[in-house]
Amino acid sequence: GEQLAETAPGLFILESGELQAFKKVHDDTSSSCRLVKEYRSKGAIVGELALLHGAPRAATVVAATESYLWSIDRSSVAAARRQSIEARRNLYDKLLQNAEIFAPLGKAERAQLADNLRPSRYAKDKAIIKQGDEGA
Repeated sequence: GEQLAETAPGLFILESGELQAFKKVHDDTSSSCRLVKEYRSKGAIVGELALLHGAPRAATVVAATESYLWSIDRSSVAAARRQSIEARRNLYDKLLQNAEIFAPLGKAERAQLADNLRPSRYAKDKAIIKQGDEGA
């Protein structure tokens, strides 16, 4: 695909107006566009999936009414993501340092574990592990 400049808009934030997203639909005889999503809420974000996954845009988004949007360039989003990942990694590293079982591990090993930690929330009285379950 075409290489985009780092200053190209990465995502857009809707301040006012209405946007519509369309996808091309192909069948054996023709090609048409199908409405897949509408954006009407202030603060709605458009274009984040392609940016976050480094993929082509999945739909065409058009202004259904006069609309005012804010854009954030790709490099700013990437920098914010890197900072967020680093902050999360540092937080998780401190958590792992306090867990006695991981005390012998070095920083690199804890970083590998930190990258694979997934937060979970449990309702009051919800079993987290059950006696007799396999310790997969």
